Amino acid sequence: MTVNVKFVCKDLTEGLVNGEYDVSDGATVRGVVSECERVCGVTLPPERDKQLQFLLNGKSAQWDYAVPDGAKLHVLRAILGG
Repeated sequence: MTVNVKFVCKDLTEGLVNGEYDVSDGATVRGVVSECERVCGVTLPPERDKQLQFLLNGKSAQWDYAVPDGAKLHVLRAILGG
């Protein structure tokens, strides 16, 4: 299946490229990001898990959310505050 990925926070996702990625059926957000890393030859450090937030087809998503075919995934900087 194909997912359109846009990396909005380039400073946290340096080396990852916006575009369409082919991923296996049933992939999660984590699986999509992992495939982007593999294709681009980049490995994000583990601390990025807490620094990134996602919009999946315009709705907030977490690392373990299932991604449907043809989805749009935006990778954003997590906003912290209180």
